[in-house]
Amino acid sequence: MGSLTGKVALVTGASRGIGRAIARRLARDGALVAVHYGVRGDVAQEVVEEITNAGGQAFTVGSLLGVPGDVGALYEGFGAGMADRGEDPVLDILVNNAGASG
Repeated sequence: MGSLTGKVALVTGASRGIGRAIARRLARDGALVAVHYGVRGDVAQEVVEEITNAGGQAFTVGSLLGVPGDVGALYEGFGAGMADRGEDPVLDILVNNAGASG
């Protein structure tokens, strides 16, 4: 991967497994990463802490994505996270990794 400085990434299902690894790599390469989670916000916050402790930038965004209308909530949360940083809600990279079991 090349330098992703100045890019913004949203990784769904980023609180564990492949999504977690992708979020960490994107941040290592310079992207600001929105770490999505469905239920376990505490685990997603751990990912954010790993990223920030390594010198990267990240924030959490929660939504179930299996519930009608929750995609809208995902983008509202993304927009709020960007606004908290004084940034426009522009998305450069989307990694659609969220899964549902059951």
